Amino acid sequence: MNLKEKKYKLPGDASSREFFRVKKGIIVYARKNKKNNLLNYEAINRIFNQNKVLAPKLIHQEYEKNFMILEDLGNKSLYKEIKKKKIK
Repeated sequence: MNLKEKKYKLPGDASSREFFRVKKGIIVYARKNKKNNLLNYEAINRIFNQNKVLAPKLIHQEYEKNFMILEDLGNKSLYKEIKKKKIK
């Protein structure tokens, strides 16, 4: 996995994770509780997908190096969509 390619930092969530867009997907990098943090994040996404809630699927993981790559679902966020509907 080439992590030297150009990365674009994305806004994060309220966690210690960082998100970067690359050609192959979204890199999720954990700063705290590293491996456990990533395993939990990926498990929740798997549960969402199993229940037909769209969530990024795992493409590649290197938990021992504190990162994984998820599919890129684009720029839309649930928060932005809800906010748009409230304004109308």
